[in-house]
Amino acid sequence: FYPGGVLRATTHFPPIQYQWRARGVLFKPRFVLGRENSLELTPSPAREPADVPRLLTDQRALFDALAPTDLWVGRAPAAYAPRGSRWVHRSALARLAVTWNEHRGRDAAAWLRDDESEVFSLHRALILALRAEVEARDARFRVLVLPASRDLAQRAADGAGYWESLTAELAERGVEILDVSSVLAAAGGADEAALWMPGGHYSPRANALVAEATAASWLGGE
Repeated sequence: FYPGGVLRATTHFPPIQYQWRARGVLFKPRFVLGRENSLELTPSPAREPADVPRLLTDQRALFDALAPTDLWVGRAPAAYAPRGSRWVHRSALARLAVTWNEHRGRDAAAWLRDDESEVFSLHRALILALRAEVEARDARFRVLVLPASRDLAQRAADGAGYWESLTAELAERGVEILDVSSVLAAAGGADEAALWMPGGHYSPRANALVAEATAASWLGGE
């Protein structure tokens, strides 16, 4: 479980979430919450290759395809509606307000700190559903929490990880969880350059620490 990546599950079109940081143009399915926090799989808007250029060149088609189930389009529809289709598009000041409204809420930490948020509820449901499927096949389900360097910096500053409310609730429901945050923090955390590769990926040293912690906890030190 990568806490910093939870917002990836909220959109059909990753460039909407990452905006200027997006490295690829693609569409994908996503789960949404139904009644009583049940999971409902909504298909990708691009069901065939020809759908991709059509959606990328037709703003109305893109908006109509994403608005019903994409978190970001649904919470700021005026920012994605076809140009000139909303009265706010006629005013420069109003467009600035629309842009500000669309840009807010991109912090994964804020979503996971709120146990009533859609992101918190969605990931709780996803993990519990995955456990049910795994255990139905007579396998053992366990969750390994892998924080990023910025997650460790936040944890050091606040005294707790923003994801710990979710993992604590899952643990109360019987999910086995191993959070390697303390192991990485003891080795220097976000300030230890030897733990990190370019782009924030774990270095061989960090991977070795994770492997050792996993073996000690789940394999009896083997």
